[in-house]
Formats: sequence, C-alpha cells, structure tokens
Amino acid sequence: MEHFKLQGMSIRQLEHLEQLIRQRREQLIYEDRKRVRDLLIQTARDEGFSIYTLFDLPAPGARARDA
Repeated sequence: MEHFKLQGMSIRQLEHLEQLIRQRREQLIYEDRKRVRDLLIQTARDEGFSIYTLFDLPAPGARARDA
C-alpha cells in the first residue's frame, strides 16, 4: 500500500485527494453490490428459482395482481 505525505500539501490538493478517495470508495461499493447481486441470482438459478420469483416480480405476460 502506498503512503502519501500529506504534510505540505495545499488545501486544493487535499480536497482533490479526498474526491479521488470518495470516487474509489463508491466504485468499490458498486462492484461489491453487483458481485453480491450476481451471486444471489446465480444461486437462485442453481436452486431452481427464476429471477422473477427471487425479486417477487410478475413474470412476462402475467396479469397484474389486484392489490
């Protein structure tokens, strides 16, 4: 892991660094959520469930249920 020397950096440089860290964190969170979603879908398929059942969605061509 790289170590940054923060001492001597300007406010603008620190703000830019903070923005880069925030963007990277958001990207990692997105990738983790996508990976979990993909694993959930694959596991459901392996167990014989459809995506529609898994997410409680109406199947294509199915009539809408009355609430």
